[in-house]
Amino acid sequence: MRIAEKSAGADAGRVPTVMHVRCPDRLREDIYRQVLELLADLSPVVQALPPTAALVELKGALRYHGSEVHRLGEVLRVRTLTPLGVDVRVGIGPSITVAATASAQVGQPGGVR
Repeated sequence: MRIAEKSAGADAGRVPTVMHVRCPDRLREDIYRQVLELLADLSPVVQALPPTAALVELKGALRYHGSEVHRLGEVLRVRTLTPLGVDVRVGIGPSITVAATASAQVGQPGGVR
């Protein structure tokens, strides 16, 4: 599914519900697919951004999981690190641009911003 980009002016005061996930560079394709499957367990609205990134819409996931956005990012890190050995960089924001910028600012090996 495609996540629509909203204008920056409309973002003021909105709850951040877009998650941008960056996997390590040169990640094997089969591992990347497993990360995407873990994202799909978190939210039904996931857009793959090959070769190693993805977007996730969290609006419905927040209600379903009864959690805050930062907590969902931390849960994702644990779910990718424990079985797959992949530490992801997660950025969360009210728009795709803000979330992608946030994930780019997370240092290696991984974290949530």
